[in-house]
Amino acid sequence: RDLIRSISNANPLWGAPRIHGELLKLGIKISQATVGRWMPWRPKVPSPTWRSFLRNHLPDIVAIDMLVVATATFNLLYAFPMLLAALPSRDDLLSSVFRPLGWAFATWGSLLYLWAGVLYLVQVRQVVHQAQSVQGDRRGAVSG
Repeated sequence: RDLIRSISNANPLWGAPRIHGELLKLGIKISQATVGRWMPWRPKVPSPTWRSFLRNHLPDIVAIDMLVVATATFNLLYAFPMLLAALPSRDDLLSSVFRPLGWAFATWGSLLYLWAGVLYLVQVRQVVHQAQSVQGDRRGAVSG
């Protein structure tokens, strides 16, 4: 018992299966259930919630994910650097070129995502219709 408790206290992330395996390597034959019964009880640390995750990471997620554009060749183009170069505080040639270009790419990416959603709904409708027609054919064959 003392050995199990000392191993468990020295290695708090180890569970009963790991300690059981280590004891077997030392030549001590004991069941895993007994090891679990003799281990000291520890309260589980609560994991963070989605709300706290989003509160901590939302600015980064928005900055990275929302301004990625799938181009016509299905390569990813990051419109965010173009929009940063086109900040209103800058008033040069680069800014005047990148301002409409960046927003055009960001809009194009959003429209592609919406189009992908429409295509997904059409495909789901087709699959459901095919499944219903197959079930109808089976019922007709069984009753006929």
